[in-house]
Amino acid sequence: MAVYEHKHGDDIRAFTSPEGVTKWRREIADEWFEQEVGKAKPADPQAMTDEYFEHVGDACGEYFSSQEVNVEG
Repeated sequence: MAVYEHKHGDDIRAFTSPEGVTKWRREIADEWFEQEVGKAKPADPQAMTDEYFEHVGDACGEYFSSQEVNVEG
């Protein structure tokens, strides 16, 4: 389960693997990095993603969190 908290509300998604969470987090950062951070993206995708969320957490109150949960039923 992953939650992306931003100025327009919260987006909540369920994934079947940690890789899905990582991919979604990276896609968000990749789409908005230059607009929100105001500079070119770092070449390393993980560094770019981490820098993006550090910046928007401090500047905009945007956060990304995830937690492993059990699915019942």
